[in-house]
Amino acid sequence: MILRIILLIFAIPFIIILAAVFVYTIPLPLYLEDSRDLMAAVLSGFFSMIYLAAISSYSIYSFRRSGRIFDRFMEDAGLRRQGFRYFGRQYKGTWKNRGIIIEYFPPRAIQGALLNIYLTGKIKISAIVSKRAPLVSEKIPRDPIEDLGFGFRLYAGQDSNIGDIFKGGRFSHALGEIIGRGRGFHTLQVYFRKNGIYFRSRSADLSAGDLEVFLDSLEVMAVILENGSKG
Repeated sequence: MILRIILLIFAIPFIIILAAVFVYTIPLPLYLEDSRDLMAAVLSGFFSMIYLAAISSYSIYSFRRSGRIFDRFMEDAGLRRQGFRYFGRQYKGTWKNRGIIIEYFPPRAIQGALLNIYLTGKIKISAIVSKRAPLVSEKIPRDPIEDLGFGFRLYAGQDSNIGDIFKGGRFSHALGEIIGRGRGFHTLQVYFRKNGIYFRSRSADLSAGDLEVFLDSLEVMAVILENGSKG
């Protein structure tokens, strides 16, 4: 969509050229001959303004529509929707009896689509799954304790059984589903905190199928972490 809009903008010089050609080729009364330059400028400006207004309207419509691609899926899941940063959407409600907030903002320019998922739960660990080391403000050691594949690493506090939990069958499978789907994303991070799990990603494209996999996998991991088992 972004490329399409850029190409449409580059069409403006052709509109100016066509307007000028039209003015300089049509026959005019003799007293208007000296006014061709002015007429060409006015006509080019007029049609360019109309064209830019049309592109602006189309861009706003397209961005707003792309921000609503999950409306049907969310409505079926019983989540309430509201606006998010004008073009995006925020959804609130429950997912498998858990409080949840989902924020989606469509891709723009060089930035991918933003997806935030907050899933509540009494998580007993503090950890991050990411391709980059945690920020100092996140108060988690910057040295990874596990390599999870595809460039993703596990960063965690001093909890001796965290690595064992992350290697557990069901937990490892759920996390593998997220990493497998998100390995090509610009950004993908999963934060495990005492009050729940926070998922954040940026990607060039995102489908309802991706979203459903992320939600199911996060819920599985939340259950396992609440129980303190290896899954």
